[in-house]
Amino acid sequence: MNAPFKPGKQMLVSVSPTGKMHLPAELRKKLSLEKGGKLFVHEDENGITLMTTKAHLASLAAFVAPYVKGDSVDQFLADRKAEDAREWDEDH
Repeated sequence: MNAPFKPGKQMLVSVSPTGKMHLPAELRKKLSLEKGGKLFVHEDENGITLMTTKAHLASLAAFVAPYVKGDSVDQFLADRKAEDAREWDEDH
């Protein structure tokens, strides 16, 4: 199945027989990879998508956001404080 066309800048890059890929300088600068770095590679039935660490973490955060209610550490501490107050009221 072919992936739908996605508008945006398209670039053709070469991959060596050993798997090395050359990203154009313009793209490395835009992605803050001038000194090198790492990219996440996502593979699906349509091919691969390269993502920066920042973009990958943002996509993961968006994925779990519907299941997270507020800041989990702050919520835990608030719940614990309320539980302590209830226990204190019961004892006094």
